[in-house]
Amino acid sequence: MMPVELLDPPDAPAASLAASTQPLPAARPTVRTKPRRTLLVIDGQNDFADPAGSLTSPGADGAMRRVADMLIRDGGKVDDLILTFDQHPRFHIGHARWFVDPDGRHPDPFTPIPHDEFVAGRWFCYSDVLQQETATYLKALEAAGKQHRVWPDHCIFGTPGSNLFPPLEEATCRWETAHRKNARKFSKGENPLREHFSAIECDVPDTTDPGTQTNQFLLSLLGLAAEIGVAGLIRWPCLGETVRSIIRHRPTLASRLVLLTDGTADGIGLESQGEQMVAEVTALGVRLATTLDWL
Repeated sequence: MMPVELLDPPDAPAASLAASTQPLPAARPTVRTKPRRTLLVIDGQNDFADPAGSLTSPGADGAMRRVADMLIRDGGKVDDLILTFDQHPRFHIGHARWFVDPDGRHPDPFTPIPHDEFVAGRWFCYSDVLQQETATYLKALEAAGKQHRVWPDHCIFGTPGSNLFPPLEEATCRWETAHRKNARKFSKGENPLREHFSAIECDVPDTTDPGTQTNQFLLSLLGLAAEIGVAGLIRWPCLGETVRSIIRHRPTLASRLVLLTDGTADGIGLESQGEQMVAEVTALGVRLATTLDWL
């Protein structure tokens, strides 16, 4: 399109011509009178939150209902909403079906799979083609100071278990409608050969898969907030590893993070890891609050 030049008509009065040459008044700056708050909800999905979910935890549904209630009640005080989603293929290294013993039986959920047991033949990958890659991953994970364990199938692409827990979905819909903007949504766990607990990065990133590497965009969004409320499932590993990753990559964000203690739940047998994580991050400046008193 050709640019259009707007001219005063030939018979415009002198006063009008004079006025048209006067500079426009400077725009008044927008002054923000309240801190920008972001709510980060980790994996508030049916398989974790619904009592019938494949990897549910005691109290998980109540925790997500409290987060949803807060968002409906005080959503006007939340400037940005970020949701993460665990999303796995059916055959995933974090699922028990990935491994078999010499008799072809899968390990029970929550079974540790040490590298030395794997290479000694206690466990095998379900696929001969992926045997060496699995061994390489387990070795790299242990070199990072962590040990692999398997879980029940969960949050498989396209299944109801991977969807947002309905009360949280309803609260998100209301927030988006009221704010006339979308919540930011991030998925993790798509790579079948990588566990991906933290929403920021894998424990062992795949150099050929950007989706497993540090999510700088998510970190930049969090960096815009003066306060970041963190809730979600389960407290460890997914929520806890996300908080640790945020602090590792952006130490100045530690004092802006607020763990919503009634907006999470522990996995069965993982309570001590959750408590250890809280002690560690609060020592670094992370604050604690509840869904009733944060906002």
